[in-house]
Amino acid sequence: MAETEESDLAAENKRLRAELKQAKDDLYWAGQENEFLKKRRASSQPNNARSVVRSDRPDRCCWGEARVPDRPHVRVGAGVGVWVLRLAPPHPSAAARRRVWLAGEVARVFGASNGVFGYRKVHAQLADEGIVVCDRLVRDLMAEQGLESCHPAPWRHLTQPDGTPPAPDLIGRDFAATRPGVRLVGDITQIDTWEGPVFLATVIDLYNREVIGWAMAEHHRAELVCAAIVMARRNRRVRRRAIFHSDRGSEYTSRAFRHCLRVNGRIRSSMGQVGCCPFTGQSDLVLAA
Repeated sequence: MAETEESDLAAENKRLRAELKQAKDDLYWAGQENEFLKKRRASSQPNNARSVVRSDRPDRCCWGEARVPDRPHVRVGAGVGVWVLRLAPPHPSAAARRRVWLAGEVARVFGASNGVFGYRKVHAQLADEGIVVCDRLVRDLMAEQGLESCHPAPWRHLTQPDGTPPAPDLIGRDFAATRPGVRLVGDITQIDTWEGPVFLATVIDLYNREVIGWAMAEHHRAELVCAAIVMARRNRRVRRRAIFHSDRGSEYTSRAFRHCLRVNGRIRSSMGQVGCCPFTGQSDLVLAA
């Protein structure tokens, strides 16, 4: 709801800014017309009368028209003794034509990057191609065309302690087992897909490095690791009073996970030190294989 209201306010602000700009332009040209009429009333003959030519076109004044000095896109028509300002279709200047061309070049470079480049990289690419342009102009042209770069989300580690005291280290860096189902390790792995990240929780038996339980979901809450423990228990691969070793993430230190270990064979929780390379290597080695 808040995002919808914010987008509506932004659209309303943009519309009001456009109306304000149009009102300023109308006020400016009204002032120009007023000044012109004041000067023409003070004089019976216009200063640029020699430039007035006769015209028979119906869309022009019946007596002719002339251009206002220093305003090539404004024409002055004479009709029945009254001089009237008439706006003629402006001819695009060289700067305007170059701006249109630069807008196409900016769109081309942005499209070639699959929508990843921001205005700085687009400016750098144009400079490499020999096109001289200011980076601020590139930014304005991208904004006018609605070109927004793709900003990847910042990387976040899955191991987030919540302040709960960790379990003691019952493994002691001895990742070997003499029997199956007595020493287990587990971890959560993030898998990036086109539809978003997916999280995989595994339970690995240190006896033969076999994945005996796993679970996958779009979140990494305690329910995910509990589902992996329940699968390992259902597969009859976990002995009673087995040791489950993990990191100090909030998923493994939560009350829900400790309750899950207790009801599934009274499994004992074990946690190593922060940044334990041997433990991380065990999980990564099995998943890579």
